[in-house]
Amino acid sequence: MRKILILIVILSLVTATACSKTIDGDSVDNSNKEIENTDVPLNTDNRTELADVYILALDSLMPIDEGLNGDMEYIAIETQTLENATESDKKAVLEYFKKYDVKIMDESFETLKAKGMVKDLNSLDGLLLRIVKVDKISDNEIIIECSKFRSGLGAVGVKCVLKKENDKWIVSSSQLTWIS
Repeated sequence: MRKILILIVILSLVTATACSKTIDGDSVDNSNKEIENTDVPLNTDNRTELADVYILALDSLMPIDEGLNGDMEYIAIETQTLENATESDKKAVLEYFKKYDVKIMDESFETLKAKGMVKDLNSLDGLLLRIVKVDKISDNEIIIECSKFRSGLGAVGVKCVLKKENDKWIVSSSQLTWIS
């Protein structure tokens, strides 16, 4: 019971921190530690707003339940779940995640399983990130539900509200919707 309480407190703090990210990487989280995005530029001429929105939503998962990130060998992103994304958008999303210095793959759970990368029926040596649902509220607001999976007992779901402010998409809020 104590571990669950500690986990809830940590997740609450991490979720609050994840809400402060912006697409240009200039914002500061709640502990005043600057968010660095130096490996891959955040705003490029070749990237669409849609790619930026998906990058923000998926990247907001990374600080949530950081224990899932431990010793990860790769990040698999299920790009088939990126609604209306072009091949260029998908490539931009995959390129962005190279900043985590692990192998980046375009895979689903099923393709990872087919490649023999799923252990003990539902455990990965890396992370699987996917978009679950996209709701465009207006031209300036999108709600994206996404998930981060490591195993059947190590996964989280998050609902991100993204808003466009001053021609930049930001994570307005990020709410943990489920945990396993």
